[in-house]
Amino acid sequence: MDNFTITMEHSEESIRRLSKVQYDTFSVLTKVMWYLTCAVSLALGVGLIGQLDETPRLLLAAFGAIALMNIGASAKARADKVIAAVKQKGEFPRTTLTFKDDEIGIEERSGKTGSMKYGSILRLIRDDEYWYLFISRTAAYMLPITGLNGQVSPARFEALLQKKTGLEFSRPFSLLRVNLPDLVAGLRRRKKK
Repeated sequence: MDNFTITMEHSEESIRRLSKVQYDTFSVLTKVMWYLTCAVSLALGVGLIGQLDETPRLLLAAFGAIALMNIGASAKARADKVIAAVKQKGEFPRTTLTFKDDEIGIEERSGKTGSMKYGSILRLIRDDEYWYLFISRTAAYMLPITGLNGQVSPARFEALLQKKTGLEFSRPFSLLRVNLPDLVAGLRRRKKK
């Protein structure tokens, strides 16, 4: 394998996106339960199911609406904390990863260097613009798909990374794309951890 290098220059937007992808990836059960709770509360609140008095219906409708608007609030709060800490330091993180045969070289903006084995990667996630290499439930390297700058095609890079890690790329959980096999697979992955 040739060495491929990708640099990620973080911003407020990228930190918010990473936090949301982390939540969508590792909080599938929580997210599904919240959506179900919201749906049942709203259905009871507007009288689609059950026969309740006006006050409990209004309370359930209000709860369902407020809860629905706050799904993912923990991801937003986490991103806000990280952004505040980064702003206090003065500059957003920049990380350069060099993908080698047996390891991934890591260089931070500060000049700090290190490396990690491919086996250290817990989960491979991809969306339309970024790859996310999760090394834990709360830490990941985020890489722009356009960051390869012609070194290799994105499809070839993904295939090489999947081979080295023994993992498959997947997309963050979304109710817009959910199907029963994906939901079951997500719940099985959660049980293994």
